[in-house]
Amino acid sequence: MNMKKLLSIFLGTTMLSLLPFSSAKAGELKLSIYPILTAPEGNCPEFITVNHESDPYREGGYTIRGKAELNDIANDFMITSQDIFSTTWSAVLKPEYAHCNATGRITENDGESYDFHSYLTVRFMAGQLIFMADFTGLNDANNYTPTLLESGVNNGDPFWSWGGTD
Repeated sequence: MNMKKLLSIFLGTTMLSLLPFSSAKAGELKLSIYPILTAPEGNCPEFITVNHESDPYREGGYTIRGKAELNDIANDFMITSQDIFSTTWSAVLKPEYAHCNATGRITENDGESYDFHSYLTVRFMAGQLIFMADFTGLNDANNYTPTLLESGVNNGDPFWSWGGTD
């Protein structure tokens, strides 16, 4: 599978320029939020957005960076679990969302429908927002699993970078 096809699967229908020295491409992922049926009434957001950007192309692989600016709904994320394939962050929900019980997944990439494996997920439960970047089950053009290159918290928000081979 060629690199453009692979990245279009990972990133939805957005095609990235793979020419040497191309500039980075920024985009926005929409994660739709789905409350659970049995939960008491809680104020849940309809969706959250996450910014992502591909590094300029370099021969042999790709890197994609992301940041979830979620200060409107939760405070002070911290990493609760981390390995080479995934990172989980958690934060206390703001009072207006504290009773939300829901999950969420990527449903749009730059306004285009996204029907692939959601490597970003969220859970609203017990007054916490749990955000996960998980690349388990994905493969790159050479059938290797993409890996997390970096993850952390910056100004209270989760950030990460991941990549694979082409």
